[in-house]
Amino acid sequence: MQLDINTILIIIISAISIFAFSRPEILDKLKFNAWQVVHRKEYHRILSYGLVHGSWMHLLINMFVLWSFGRAVLYYFDMAFDGGTVIRYLILFVSAIGVSTLSTLNKEKNNPHYNAVGASGAVSAVVFTSILFNPYNPILLFGIIDSGHYFRSAVHHLFKIYGREKCGQYRT
Repeated sequence: MQLDINTILIIIISAISIFAFSRPEILDKLKFNAWQVVHRKEYHRILSYGLVHGSWMHLLINMFVLWSFGRAVLYYFDMAFDGGTVIRYLILFVSAIGVSTLSTLNKEKNNPHYNAVGASGAVSAVVFTSILFNPYNPILLFGIIDSGHYFRSAVHHLFKIYGREKCGQYRT
């Protein structure tokens, strides 16, 4: 296994999420809550929510999709740009976590009961970056079924919707 920036992110996010599964106080400190951000100035929540997940299924799906598409994006960045692949990937990933909360931050700023967890915004950014670089690339599910990027991104979003229903108070 090659230890690239994508793999390192997967290890970090998985470790923190697994740790937070058994420590609700950690989850509470890291989850996104617009009310806490606006009224208590807990700005770290704009990014930290991407480090914790609402369930094992949520974590496993996000990390599988990140592993699958992240490797491709790293390859595309290597081919398209003269150096800086790691920093470009980190900028894409971290900024997507923050940007994915902007509309919710404004909409839910007076709702202390709204919470969100998960790296789905960043994972979606990685998925769509991969599609942008190679929109007709065939993707094999389980090495057999050619699904294509469009189908796979649709499945990812369906899992996000499913995760919202299953995770109760936490959004994915």
